[in-house]
Amino acid sequence: MEYGAIFIAMVGATIPVVGSVAVVTISYYLTKKNEREAAWRKEKLLQYRALLTELSRVAVSLDASGKPRTDQITDKSSFQIAEVMNSMMLIAPESFLKRAHQLFSAGQKDFSKILKEMVSEIRKDLDTPNAELSHGYECILYSGVIDTESIRS
Repeated sequence: MEYGAIFIAMVGATIPVVGSVAVVTISYYLTKKNEREAAWRKEKLLQYRALLTELSRVAVSLDASGKPRTDQITDKSSFQIAEVMNSMMLIAPESFLKRAHQLFSAGQKDFSKILKEMVSEIRKDLDTPNAELSHGYECILYSGVIDTESIRS
């Protein structure tokens, strides 16, 4: 057998092996990348959920005109919101952080509008399908407190 035929046979046997190794390596890399992205999204979701939970606790502390009831807002809730927001600086995109800053520095009249924009930024950051909220949609923080007067009516 001549050396040319042996060389061709070796190259012919090596190509599928190299191809298989390349496919396995690329698959492993892409799987790990997806796992890291999923873990990152999960961490973000936990932080966003904590923020909205704390905001809903404070929302319970608004009177009928939408002004904060200072007798209901505790130092603990203020501290928890601050703690969550400080954590958000590590993981949230700048667009969300700007909306959050606006939310905390805005007057009550803009609260609902800015909350909607902030929730929209959260949805975008989490790659939620249809992340943009429609023009007429109003974000409402639910508190679990039931207005018994409206039930009786």
